[in-house]
Amino acid sequence: MNVPESIDLITDASDVTGRGAVPITLGPALDIPRDHVTEEMMSFFQDKLILPNLEYIIKRSMGFSSRGLSRQFNLIRNPAGRVRLPRGFLGQLLDWMTHRGINWNLIDNRPFQNCSSEGNPLFPVFSGNLKDFQREAVESLLEIDGGVLVAPPGSGKTVMGLALVAARGVPTLILTHRRELLNQWIQRAETFLSLDRKSIGILCGPRRRVGRHITIGMLQTLSRMSIGKSASALDPGTFGCIIVDECHHLPAKTFRKVLERLNPRFTVGLTATPQRKYKDEKMIFLHLGPIVHTITEVQSGSLASELCGSASEDSDPLALSDESVQPATADLKVPRADAKIILGRTSFRSSRAYRRCCESLYSEMTGDFSRNSEILRAVMGELEQNRRVLVLTERKSHVQILAQMLRQKVKSLTQESMIMDLTGDDPLEKRRIIMERLRSDNFNALIATGQLFGEGMDLFTLQTLVVAFPFTFRGKMIQYVGRISRYPGERRIFDFDDPFSPSLHRMFLQRRRHYRKMEAFTIVNG
Repeated sequence: MNVPESIDLITDASDVTGRGAVPITLGPALDIPRDHVTEEMMSFFQDKLILPNLEYIIKRSMGFSSRGLSRQFNLIRNPAGRVRLPRGFLGQLLDWMTHRGINWNLIDNRPFQNCSSEGNPLFPVFSGNLKDFQREAVESLLEIDGGVLVAPPGSGKTVMGLALVAARGVPTLILTHRRELLNQWIQRAETFLSLDRKSIGILCGPRRRVGRHITIGMLQTLSRMSIGKSASALDPGTFGCIIVDECHHLPAKTFRKVLERLNPRFTVGLTATPQRKYKDEKMIFLHLGPIVHTITEVQSGSLASELCGSASEDSDPLALSDESVQPATADLKVPRADAKIILGRTSFRSSRAYRRCCESLYSEMTGDFSRNSEILRAVMGELEQNRRVLVLTERKSHVQILAQMLRQKVKSLTQESMIMDLTGDDPLEKRRIIMERLRSDNFNALIATGQLFGEGMDLFTLQTLVVAFPFTFRGKMIQYVGRISRYPGERRIFDFDDPFSPSLHRMFLQRRRHYRKMEAFTIVNG
């Protein structure tokens, strides 16, 4: 790739030695003076930090619109007199320079340089009891300044994150991308750090209060704050640690810009699925640091009783619906005789032959009465057994169609009121009421979009998952299955083949290959 003409490069690496060691300033990003950057260094930066946008490439090759998509992701910035790189790139940079005999001088401008490795005695104490695998993960994170923890749904990422907050003993900002996840963090912080809700900082919509010990914020809110006037929450040095929950969303440009504005001493990412559909997960590690610990196998059983046992008697019992209830594994290999995958078939036939999946096909599929009836037949069978059912689709209109049809099928008004639907378009008050009913087990079925409810939502009572919309990405499957992993009894997954639609059938075959790797489940043909 061509080097921008605006950058004055040193053509001979020996010139660097003549100018002294290369100064690298570590802050919100890595800053290097332009007059210390050689052509070889810039080529290295471009090779590692200009990444192809696979989504753009695929959509262009398939004839789909690529409007709004860039050809590549360029993580190199060029402010006046400097070259700026993402701070998670530091390890690779120093290794490369050392290997080539280039001297460097690291200037650490991060705050909280004098924080003790033993924590802060004035900081809230973690009141939970960690399992051995959780304690090992927290200890691994304490040994590094930046990195990612990969932990499967149900392994207790929230609890481990709060244990890390207490152990670090520095003001911490926890970043989420959903209000429901933000509320879960608030509840857990009250329980496991014994904090009063008023002392917890909240950055969400109009609420912009920074807490003394812990602040929980929405990435969307902080992205808007960074555009306008400087806010104290975004001032470098406000936070000593940043934890990014569900950090696999970090490659989104607006979210990356938030992190590039902050200057913590420590950065931590939490995720069950670091892999991304379009293979751009490298951006996660370039901003947060590498994967430092992976939980691949945990002891089967419920963690709830031990975690709840350390909570105060006055705490809200609903706040204990933690994601650590039912451990699972990143490769979904916890043996469970009472877990089943029921594979059904639909009679859906599209009006014309589609060579590949597209919006026209999806629209026709979600509106097909016969297909929807076949899906809801499985739901009704579960409801007749008094099981709690989660139906996930990828279209808001499909949520409404399925909810309306299901309500027409139930036998009484009481049952009808127990059918709930949820999308990102719903007002906050409706979402709050639905979450309260879900936590109190006051429902029979929830129909929701996977984008809203497919990850991070922690409930004890969900027993059955119904996949109503096709997909192929394994990371999405892990997240979906995680929604029923907390239930200690028999868990069931219903999925459907569309054999008369070649493109949808190919997607099903891909999902079936993923299912066959899930040794926790027995596959049954419905």
